[in-house]
Amino acid sequence: MRRYLVILLLCLSAVWNMLSAQASATEMTTEGVDFWVTFMTNNGKSTQKPADLPTINLTIMAVANEAVTIAIDGPTGSRLGTITISAGGGSGKLEKIAPAAAYLDPSDGETVASKGLHIYAVDGKTKFSCYALTEVGQNDGTTRDATLLIPKEYFDKEYFVQTYPDAGGTSTEFVVVATEDNTEITIIPNAPTANGTAAGTPITVNLSKGQVYLVPSAATGAVNMSGSRVCADKPVAVFQGNEATKIPTSGANSPSHPFEQTMPISMWGSEFYFGLTEHATRNYFYVTAAYDNTVVTVTRSNMAPLNFTLNAGQSLNQPLFVVRESNRDISDVSITSTKPVMCYTYLSSGALNSESIYDPITLEEIAYYTWGNPTNAMLPSWSMRSKNVSFYVDTVSNQTPDGVQKMYVQVVAKTTDVDKLSLDGVSVDAALFSTMVADNSMSYANIELTTVGKHTLSSTGDGFVGFVYSITSEARAFQYTLGFNPVPYRDSLFIANTE
Repeated sequence: MRRYLVILLLCLSAVWNMLSAQASATEMTTEGVDFWVTFMTNNGKSTQKPADLPTINLTIMAVANEAVTIAIDGPTGSRLGTITISAGGGSGKLEKIAPAAAYLDPSDGETVASKGLHIYAVDGKTKFSCYALTEVGQNDGTTRDATLLIPKEYFDKEYFVQTYPDAGGTSTEFVVVATEDNTEITIIPNAPTANGTAAGTPITVNLSKGQVYLVPSAATGAVNMSGSRVCADKPVAVFQGNEATKIPTSGANSPSHPFEQTMPISMWGSEFYFGLTEHATRNYFYVTAAYDNTVVTVTRSNMAPLNFTLNAGQSLNQPLFVVRESNRDISDVSITSTKPVMCYTYLSSGALNSESIYDPITLEEIAYYTWGNPTNAMLPSWSMRSKNVSFYVDTVSNQTPDGVQKMYVQVVAKTTDVDKLSLDGVSVDAALFSTMVADNSMSYANIELTTVGKHTLSSTGDGFVGFVYSITSEARAFQYTLGFNPVPYRDSLFIANTE
């Protein structure tokens, strides 16, 4: 009897451990204590010319729910600054980080550069959410974007890259950041590089902690680094985007700098949703596959579903759109796949989001707005939904005092849960949500935020996914992913031990 009792207790212990592990898995977030970042070439600007130095603004932003001191160190370990968040939680940022410490010049392409920033909690245990913003230019012609930073604990060894396809003139680009010494990395670019490496030709490099390797595409002809592959024998971080691009590449005249940290293949997903952003007539989205024979189904409101079969590293033949125009309304999209994919949303150039304001009496035009500009955000898969996320939001600087600034968070939730969300402790009005025509089991809302700094979104339902965006009426914007639950794709065949 005693033997059976021991066996029973062992079984109960195993079940308890399993349930505890499952419970802790549902509580995972993109908060962390250890982050890394570098900043890719933005619109071709260089730190080599003194006149350019004041126009490059690199910023680290953070939010936390309790007191924490956050250190920002350069690649040699030199302290560049700190962010201090007081008891009870809040937000903070470190602006105007020296470009020489973390900004990659055009001349840094395909060279080893010591420009990785290390961002971490000084006490080593208090978690926070972290974001990076890059901006060049002071007045007209400015380009910018921001990204949610992913904690080091979720870095991995294998990535595919996704960039917006450009018609030429500036590079699409990606960069690898090493966080451990003696990291062996193999990079296979999917397009000719600026330094003459042919598409498909492996690049092998050994990086030490804090070193980075930038791979820009050739800037002539149609360029797109989507499908480029990064493999390493130790976990690394990968950032991707465009030096500056127009969205779409034809019919738009206002470029900007999409910039985002991407997730490793092991954390891709198979179910995505989003809706049109406020003040935009057009958003684009792009999908890249991780495995051969991946069937992707795209359902957009008021359009017939589209099916694509993609192999590993392949993307849709072109970015697709959601659009609100006088003769059509394609305002939301559902994307499903048979194997893991990566999906990004892109905001169109400001010229496509124009708005004229008229005097109600004279009917004369009194203002002309061009809302937003090219920027992107990674869409977390629905499997990575969260029930509680604290996040940061800030305004975008306008060129003139007459410009209008707006800040939003787009939230996607189950239609049955739209009355179960709260923002900063106040219930979100369910009337703000629109039921998705592409999948009526899901709904989305663009919730306007009126104060900068920390906000907290919570749900008593099944959770939510989304992204944050700030736009102005003078062709300026940035956006980034809302925090999420970074669980690995449950059916993935991904092998983490790539060496």
